[in-house]
Amino acid sequence: MNIGIVTESYGDFYDGHMIYVANLFQSLTKKGHNVYVFAPQYPQFNPNSEPHVIPVPSIYSRILRPYRVSKPWAAKNIFHQLFRQLRLDIVHSQIPSLMIYPAYEVSRKLGIPHVATYHTYLERYSTHYVPIVPQVLARWLAKTYSRSVCSRTDCMIVPSVAIGKLLQGYGIVSRRKRSISRTGSISRHSKMPTASVSGGSSG
Repeated sequence: MNIGIVTESYGDFYDGHMIYVANLFQSLTKKGHNVYVFAPQYPQFNPNSEPHVIPVPSIYSRILRPYRVSKPWAAKNIFHQLFRQLRLDIVHSQIPSLMIYPAYEVSRKLGIPHVATYHTYLERYSTHYVPIVPQVLARWLAKTYSRSVCSRTDCMIVPSVAIGKLLQGYGIVSRRKRSISRTGSISRHSKMPTASVSGGSSG
């Protein structure tokens, strides 16, 4: 199976989100799947060291330095080029992410199933990194964003019961939401295509 993982957390900074994606990649690869990781490009990125990583042009985050965030319009161009070229069977976005919007748009256009894993307590993160944001506003922003991104998936994956209850509290209740193991299980595989991206740079 050809799987595209779309994430904002992958690179030299080892947080829980990045470790999850790395473990997911390793687990699916061991099962015989072809896995490609679409992630923000860092200046020090070496394509020879991780050929499965497809860098997306990015900029440094104003809030979470030294992290970088992708440029969604650049991501859309890359997705248009590569989702079809790599013959992806499924696109798996990681939330939070800006790339989930173009990932959904392109995968829907191409008829590729789009699933997502919801990782983060956004309310806590927003008040921690931007303490001037009132709790009420933080909750409203988290709720609005969560509803927006969750509506752009064919299936939601929640890595814990607590995250599932959080989304229910936001009014996100769907038969498409699933609580599964952190690596999951997929059954078939195919010959691995190669990627070739034209244009793009990081800023």
